[in-house]
Amino acid sequence: MTHPRDSDGTLRVSRSRDEVRRYYDRIARFYDLMAEASEGPVRREGLALLRAQPGERVIELGCGTGRALASLSRAVLPNGRVVGVDLSDGMLARARAHLEGTAGESVVELVSADATELPFEPASYDAAFASFALELFDGPEIPRVLAELSRVLRPGGRVVIVGMSREDPREPWVRLFEWAHVHAPWLLDCRPVRVRRLLEDAGFAVDEVLARRAFVPVEVVLARRR
Repeated sequence: MTHPRDSDGTLRVSRSRDEVRRYYDRIARFYDLMAEASEGPVRREGLALLRAQPGERVIELGCGTGRALASLSRAVLPNGRVVGVDLSDGMLARARAHLEGTAGESVVELVSADATELPFEPASYDAAFASFALELFDGPEIPRVLAELSRVLRPGGRVVIVGMSREDPREPWVRLFEWAHVHAPWLLDCRPVRVRRLLEDAGFAVDEVLARRAFVPVEVVLARRR
């Protein structure tokens, strides 16, 4: 049986929101052990590219265990604000524990929400960040996520997306990851996407793209809301 794909060849995602939430609730305690070694270096490059500044309001989609939140909160001190959004209460609990006692704890708010329907006012953030989150959404949902991100960013607001790249679908690690996504979706519920193209299609102006690797190819993309 052929696994469904979008018109550009990107694999579809079949898990429901409840399935995604339960999965990440289950693995929250172990997530950093599973992923930090590969995700950490490129996430830090993305944070450096975003260049969050003192006093800014920053939102992170799919904040997970809070690794990026700790860095963002230090950057916006003393009077900025950082909001971390995640679907999984288990991941948010880990983020809360990770931030406890840090200098930036007082400027961070954690929100349980679906990124396709963000509970925030229009143009309320200066910058946004997402690391290995966009590729969790099914193809038709990604434009909705990026539209919501555009809505809550002020005009000219910056966004950095770090994501597994399908820019070269013939790349061996991409093909291997896609094979695993098709045959073991319960284990690999995400898949490579075309990060830069998705942002451009959503109306963002792309300023810089870094090509990196975390086993699979990774795009680190800096863009602006027009």
